[in-house]
Amino acid sequence: MSDVTIRRARAEDADEIVDLWKGFVSFLSPEDPRYDARPGAYDKWREYFLKRMVDSAHAALFVAEDSQDGLVGVIECRIMGGHPVFKVSKHGQLFGHFVREGHRAKGIGAQLIEAAETWFREQDLPYYRINVLAFLPEVKRAYEEQGMTQAEWVMEKEL
Repeated sequence: MSDVTIRRARAEDADEIVDLWKGFVSFLSPEDPRYDARPGAYDKWREYFLKRMVDSAHAALFVAEDSQDGLVGVIECRIMGGHPVFKVSKHGQLFGHFVREGHRAKGIGAQLIEAAETWFREQDLPYYRINVLAFLPEVKRAYEEQGMTQAEWVMEKEL
Protein backbone atom coordinates (compact mmCIF):
# COMPACT_ATOMS: atom_id res chain seq x y z
CA MET A 1 0.00 0.00 0.00
CA SER A 2 1.26 3.47 -0.83
CA ASP A 3 0.96 6.73 1.04
CA VAL A 4 -0.08 10.08 -0.48
CA THR A 5 1.31 13.40 0.69
CA ILE A 6 -0.14 16.77 -0.30
CA ARG A 7 2.50 19.48 -0.63
CA ARG A 8 3.32 22.67 -2.45
CA ALA A 9 4.95 22.03 -5.83
CA ARG A 10 8.66 22.72 -6.30
CA ALA A 11 10.61 23.62 -9.44
CA GLU A 12 12.00 20.09 -9.69
CA ASP A 13 8.41 18.80 -10.07
CA ALA A 14 7.92 20.60 -13.39
CA ASP A 15 8.20 17.57 -15.68
CA GLU A 16 5.86 15.43 -13.58
CA ILE A 17 3.38 18.31 -13.35
CA VAL A 18 3.40 18.63 -17.14
CA ASP A 19 2.65 14.89 -17.30
CA LEU A 20 -0.32 15.48 -14.99
CA TRP A 21 -1.49 18.30 -17.25
CA LYS A 22 -1.26 15.93 -20.24
CA GLY A 23 -3.51 13.56 -18.30
CA PHE A 24 -5.95 16.39 -17.61
CA VAL A 25 -6.08 17.25 -21.32
CA SER A 26 -6.62 13.56 -22.16
CA PHE A 27 -9.49 13.50 -19.66
CA LEU A 28 -11.21 16.62 -21.08
CA SER A 29 -10.55 16.55 -24.82
CA PRO A 30 -12.57 13.42 -25.72
CA GLU A 31 -15.67 15.22 -24.42
CA ASP A 32 -14.87 18.53 -26.10
CA PRO A 33 -11.97 18.83 -28.56
CA ARG A 34 -11.59 22.52 -27.70
CA TYR A 35 -9.81 21.29 -24.57
CA ASP A 36 -7.08 19.56 -26.57
CA ALA A 37 -3.64 21.14 -26.15
CA ARG A 38 -2.32 23.62 -28.69
CA PRO A 39 1.06 22.95 -30.28
CA GLY A 40 3.77 23.90 -27.81
CA ALA A 41 1.28 24.16 -24.92
CA TYR A 42 3.17 21.85 -22.59
CA ASP A 43 6.42 23.80 -22.92
CA LYS A 44 4.53 27.05 -22.33
CA TRP A 45 2.83 25.64 -19.24
CA ARG A 46 6.13 24.36 -17.86
CA GLU A 47 7.66 27.82 -18.34
CA TYR A 48 4.61 29.49 -16.74
CA PHE A 49 4.87 27.18 -13.74
CA LEU A 50 8.58 27.80 -13.27
CA LYS A 51 8.49 31.59 -13.77
CA ARG A 52 5.11 32.56 -12.34
CA MET A 53 4.07 29.95 -9.78
CA VAL A 54 7.12 28.64 -7.95
CA ASP A 55 7.50 30.69 -4.77
CA SER A 56 4.78 33.13 -5.91
CA ALA A 57 2.90 35.23 -3.38
CA HIS A 58 -0.15 35.36 -5.69
CA ALA A 59 -0.40 31.73 -6.78
CA ALA A 60 0.30 28.25 -5.50
CA LEU A 61 0.31 24.81 -7.02
CA PHE A 62 -0.29 21.83 -4.76
CA VAL A 63 0.48 18.25 -5.74
CA ALA A 64 -0.46 14.86 -4.39
CA GLU A 65 2.61 12.67 -4.22
CA ASP A 66 2.18 8.92 -3.97
CA SER A 67 5.08 7.07 -2.35
CA GLN A 68 5.06 4.49 -5.18
CA ASP A 69 3.67 6.32 -8.23
CA GLY A 70 5.08 9.84 -7.87
CA LEU A 71 2.79 12.80 -8.53
CA VAL A 72 -0.81 11.68 -8.96
CA GLY A 73 -2.81 14.88 -8.46
CA VAL A 74 -2.60 18.64 -8.80
CA ILE A 75 -4.55 21.82 -8.07
CA GLU A 76 -3.67 25.40 -8.97
CA CYS A 77 -4.65 28.30 -6.70
CA ARG A 78 -4.60 31.95 -7.72
CA ILE A 79 -5.57 35.20 -6.08
CA MET A 80 -8.00 37.12 -8.25
CA GLY A 81 -8.69 40.85 -8.02
CA GLY A 82 -11.90 42.46 -6.93
CA HIS A 83 -14.44 44.06 -9.24
CA PRO A 84 -14.19 47.79 -10.07
CA VAL A 85 -17.95 48.38 -9.69
CA PHE A 86 -19.45 45.59 -7.59
CA LYS A 87 -18.55 44.62 -4.05
CA VAL A 88 -17.04 41.37 -5.35
CA SER A 89 -13.85 41.25 -3.34
CA LYS A 90 -10.42 39.83 -3.95
CA HIS A 91 -10.86 36.06 -3.85
CA GLY A 92 -9.31 32.73 -4.68
CA GLN A 93 -9.72 30.80 -7.90
CA LEU A 94 -8.94 27.13 -8.47
CA PHE A 95 -7.73 25.76 -11.80
CA GLY A 96 -6.52 22.45 -13.16
CA HIS A 97 -7.81 20.23 -10.36
CA PHE A 98 -6.93 16.73 -11.56
CA VAL A 99 -6.24 13.30 -10.07
CA ARG A 100 -4.88 10.45 -12.20
CA GLU A 101 -7.09 7.51 -13.02
CA GLY A 102 -6.46 4.70 -10.56
CA HIS A 103 -6.07 7.24 -7.76
CA ARG A 104 -9.55 8.77 -7.94
CA ALA A 105 -12.28 8.14 -5.36
CA LYS A 106 -9.64 7.79 -2.63
CA GLY A 107 -9.98 11.28 -1.12
CA ILE A 108 -6.97 12.76 -2.94
CA GLY A 109 -9.05 15.39 -4.74
CA ALA A 110 -10.60 16.45 -1.43
CA GLN A 111 -7.16 16.65 0.19
CA LEU A 112 -5.97 18.91 -2.62
CA ILE A 113 -9.00 21.18 -2.06
CA GLU A 114 -8.23 21.26 1.67
CA ALA A 115 -4.65 22.38 0.92
CA ALA A 116 -6.00 25.09 -1.39
CA GLU A 117 -8.49 26.26 1.25
CA THR A 118 -5.73 26.47 3.85
CA TRP A 119 -3.60 28.55 1.48
CA PHE A 120 -6.54 30.84 0.66
CA ARG A 121 -7.20 31.37 4.38
CA GLU A 122 -3.53 32.21 4.92
CA GLN A 123 -3.94 34.87 2.20
CA ASP A 124 -6.96 36.23 4.14
CA LEU A 125 -9.36 35.65 1.24
CA PRO A 126 -13.09 35.55 1.99
CA TYR A 127 -14.04 32.89 -0.60
CA TYR A 128 -12.83 31.00 -3.65
CA ARG A 129 -14.29 29.76 -6.91
CA ILE A 130 -13.78 26.97 -9.40
CA ASN A 131 -15.33 26.61 -12.84
CA VAL A 132 -16.88 23.23 -13.67
CA LEU A 133 -17.48 22.15 -17.25
CA ALA A 134 -21.12 21.27 -17.92
CA PHE A 135 -20.19 17.84 -19.33
CA LEU A 136 -18.79 16.83 -15.93
CA PRO A 137 -21.85 16.59 -13.64
CA GLU A 138 -20.04 14.06 -11.41
CA VAL A 139 -17.36 16.68 -10.72
CA LYS A 140 -20.04 19.25 -9.86
CA ARG A 141 -21.53 16.76 -7.38
CA ALA A 142 -18.11 16.11 -5.84
CA TYR A 143 -17.58 19.85 -5.29
CA GLU A 144 -21.04 20.16 -3.77
CA GLU A 145 -20.09 17.36 -1.37
CA GLN A 146 -17.12 19.57 -0.40
CA GLY A 147 -19.59 22.32 0.60
CA MET A 148 -19.38 24.44 -2.57
CA THR A 149 -22.48 26.06 -4.01
CA GLN A 150 -23.25 27.30 -7.49
CA ALA A 151 -22.65 31.04 -7.86
CA GLU A 152 -23.00 31.61 -11.61
CA TRP A 153 -23.94 30.05 -14.92
CA VAL A 154 -21.65 30.57 -17.90
CA MET A 155 -23.49 30.50 -21.20
CA GLU A 156 -22.03 30.17 -24.67
CA LYS A 157 -23.20 29.89 -28.26
CA GLU A 158 -21.23 28.63 -31.21
CA LEU A 159 -20.99 31.02 -34.14
